[in-house]
Amino acid sequence: MAILATVGTVVATADLSKGVLVGVLLPRVFFAGKVARLSGVASELSPDGRVRTYFVRGQVFFASAEFFADAVDATEPVERIVIDVTDAHFWDISAIGALDRVVIKARRRGRDVEVIGLNAASETMVERFAAHRKGEALAPHCAERGAYCIGAGAGAPPGAGAPVFRSCDCTGAGAGAVLSSVCR
Repeated sequence: MAILATVGTVVATADLSKGVLVGVLLPRVFFAGKVARLSGVASELSPDGRVRTYFVRGQVFFASAEFFADAVDATEPVERIVIDVTDAHFWDISAIGALDRVVIKARRRGRDVEVIGLNAASETMVERFAAHRKGEALAPHCAERGAYCIGAGAGAPPGAGAPVFRSCDCTGAGAGAVLSSVCR
């Protein structure tokens, strides 16, 4: 398929560089789509109805991150959410951002959230980039809009009172969201 697209592009445009570009990019798009379909999320409710456990499997990266985030219902009225990623691997910052969105959204709704089973490479990515591990809280203007703040930089030191937000992005606020604002 990629070869036909490459040849077709070269013939149609009489430009070899455009054909090479199509030949390089098209297989990557097909690969990302194929790998994204290899991931999945299943869930199980505890017998007492207080804990929902999500079992994530496969590769979580830019092409499957939204599927992962949409599969976890952070609004379900349970006391605790467990996200078991023993059979999954988080590849990039898009995947970490999706995990952040899920965890922060659930915590904002008063749910206790635990992420278990991270492999060493995924754990390193989460430690370096995940806001939910750094004590990030919700920016007040985000909470008012039904959104959550991600990528806030750093909160206030322990015992210093209310957290300080820097360069927050309100995600999930829809139209009219305040983006990259300074919050206090």
